[in-house]
Amino acid sequence: GAKILIENQLKGIRKIAAAGVTIKVNTVLVPGINDDHIETIARTVSALGAVMYNIIPIIPQAKLAHVPKPTMEQIVKARKQASKYIQVFLHCQHCRADAVGVPGISEYSRQVYQGRIGARETFSHG
Repeated sequence: GAKILIENQLKGIRKIAAAGVTIKVNTVLVPGINDDHIETIARTVSALGAVMYNIIPIIPQAKLAHVPKPTMEQIVKARKQASKYIQVFLHCQHCRADAVGVPGISEYSRQVYQGRIGARETFSHG
């Protein structure tokens, strides 16, 4: 299950980086679930060729409504751990998965999605 998914994700990062594509990896920070893995993830994806890491605090809802939202201290700690290995993306806390480019700097969503997504803007203030 999860092992195969992770292996495929890592293989994909390696292949895309080898092709010269800039890679930003997103991780949703879930206290008590993956907060102890952030540093390892950052080290691993950086070694494979990712150049930017975005740590997104979970928004507790639906089946995960019981999960506590990360505190600012937990977010800062995770970012500090990750920054030892990779540039940490600090532009916003809740970046959309359909964002293309770097929000506010190089926005390519309209060209890539050709108007097929409903949202006009990919920037989120979190």
